[in-house]
Amino acid sequence: MPNLAPPVTTVEAAVAYRQRILDAVPAGHNFTPLMTCYLTDSLDPNELERGFNEGVFTAAKLYPANATLTPATA
Repeated sequence: MPNLAPPVTTVEAAVAYRQRILDAVPAGHNFTPLMTCYLTDSLDPNELERGFNEGVFTAAKLYPANATLTPATA
């Protein structure tokens, strides 16, 4: 997740990313991506709740500062 630029922090971004994943699945294969939200200090809690209520987010991920390899999220 943090290697995406920008990371998935909204329902709309998760829906779009899920579609990109599904578009890459070869015909005849069954795959269900489980979408996660990147948990940040600036994330709107209502957006996180909406994502869970609408069945878009399966989980939220918290990455401690400076713990990932992506400079934009460090």
